[in-house]
Amino acid sequence: SNGLIRTDVQPHGFAKSIGSYNEYSNLTKSIGAVDSQGALIGNGYGWIDELMPLAGVETQARLDHPFFGQFAALAKAQVGKGSVRYLAVYPDAQFAKYIGADLAKDIGFVSPAKTSSESVVINRAKTTDGKTAYFVFNWSWAPATIEFSEPVETILGGSGSGTIGTWGVQVFKS
Repeated sequence: SNGLIRTDVQPHGFAKSIGSYNEYSNLTKSIGAVDSQGALIGNGYGWIDELMPLAGVETQARLDHPFFGQFAALAKAQVGKGSVRYLAVYPDAQFAKYIGADLAKDIGFVSPAKTSSESVVINRAKTTDGKTAYFVFNWSWAPATIEFSEPVETILGGSGSGTIGTWGVQVFKS
């Protein structure tokens, strides 16, 4: 479907709930993204859909740019009992974290564990007995601390909540 002329109002499927754009632009470098108060929340890069949100749609982020700043880089609309967001630019890691934190807040997600390192990845799964298994990976040369929001027992490696060694793997069970 490359090279086809599309006659639908863009973005297809979202225009009636979020807004529309007639053009997009390629970005030759990363541009700072700011929230509605003007605080830097990361960068957008690659391209931007020149999105004009509908009345009542919240512009959560814009690019800090004299031209592209007039468009929404991230827009959010209430739809029924929920919401829909439209991301009009590629986000860098910091911008993506901002989006993820906002989504988590909206759904009431509370992290089951806290860590001192961005290099720690925690995956979880339900066991057949209804407990939760936590698989913890430290992808760093520095040890990291972990604090669970519920009591856990160590299944593999380490000694429970506390420290996970460099390049370490630990498994816990609630």
